This record gives sequence, structure tokens and C-alpha cells, in this order.
Amino acid sequence: MSCNSTKMSNQDSTVYWVNSYKVPCVGVGPMQCLQIQKADSPTGEWQNFYSNIEGFDYVPGFLYKLSVRETKLPPEQVPADASSLRYTLLEVLEKRRDLTLRLNDIWVLEAISDQPVGSTVRSPYLELHIAQGRLLGHDGCNELSGTIEAVDETHLTFRSLSSTDMACPGTDVPDRFQAALSAVRSYTIGNGRLILLDDEGRELLRFKKVD
Repeated sequence: MSCNSTKMSNQDSTVYWVNSYKVPCVGVGPMQCLQIQKADSPTGEWQNFYSNIEGFDYVPGFLYKLSVRETKLPPEQVPADASSLRYTLLEVLEKRRDLTLRLNDIWVLEAISDQPVGSTVRSPYLELHIAQGRLLGHDGCNELSGTIEAVDETHLTFRSLSSTDMACPGTDVPDRFQAALSAVRSYTIGNGRLILLDDEGRELLRFKKVD
């Protein structure tokens, strides 16, 4: 964690949290937008930010807490198709590496409920894309896809899970895998392993990072 020592007056300032990655958006044309939350803690939904913050040197991969001055511009100074506010950085209150980005990888399933995975048509795996808020994968029988509903440094939930519909008799791994994914509420990660947990902290799924 580090802070910017350069400070200006904090009068009429607003606290901004800035997400660790930009997302595709459409302003005057297609562009990449910062995502922000106006709050003391980043607990709500991220919102696309279509302007610039003067004096802010953004580096991907870090979460920022900023003190920002919002200045209302006279109508004659507002550029076409632009915000009527000018945003100026007063102070970097906090800067920390976004640990959720460690999830961005392909993870091969090793165990379900601490039991090694049995025989399947192919190895089950998850492919997580934090910036896009989505998951892809395979349950050992069918292709998987879904949405990352919420994620922070310890919590993780999925929604809108779906799969293709090929029949694979002789194994219950696909059904158990998908049921476990629906129950995921948190995770631990380290030493090349990702462990997904339920709401009571019990292990549901254990994965190994693909080298």
C-alpha cells in the first residue's frame, strides 16, 4: 500500500475508488473506460467513467482511493459531447495491488469435496476472466459458461451458469461439479492452487493452475 505525498486542498472533494482495470465502453465512439465508485469503501457496483481525472496517473492492476474535486464548468466551456464537470485529483489516499487478478487463469479440477476427480471424457477446468466478469470451462462432459456475480480478495460467487447438453453416462462428476459451482461463496488461493468454498468455509472444489 502506498500514498501520494503531493496534496492540494481537500475542500469540496469527493472520494473516488478506481477499479484496477478498464472496460470497453461507448462514449463519442468505442473507448476504454475507468470504473469508479463514490464511497469510502468499494462495496457497490462499479460504474463506467467517461471522463478524465486531471493529474491522475493511472496504472492497471491497482485499486485506487482518490480525493477528487468536481468543478462545474460554464456552458461555454463545455466541449461537445463531454461532461459539464471538470475532475481534478487532489490526493491519492490509497493505492494497492488488486489481488483478485490472481484468479485470471486456467484452473484444472483436482478434487470435489476433497475427493479426487474420477474418470471423465476430458479434464474439468475453469477459465476465469475477472475484467470481463465471466467464466468458461468444461465439466468433464460439457462446455460451461457463466457470469462472475461478485468478487473481492476473499469472496466469489457465480450466476447464470449454463452448459452444452451432451450425454456422458457412467460419471457423476459433471453434475457434482456444476452443483458445487453454484454453491461457491469464497475462495483461497496460493502455491498454484485455487480452493472454492461454500458459505460455511467448507471446501467444494480444488484446482491446480495450468503452467
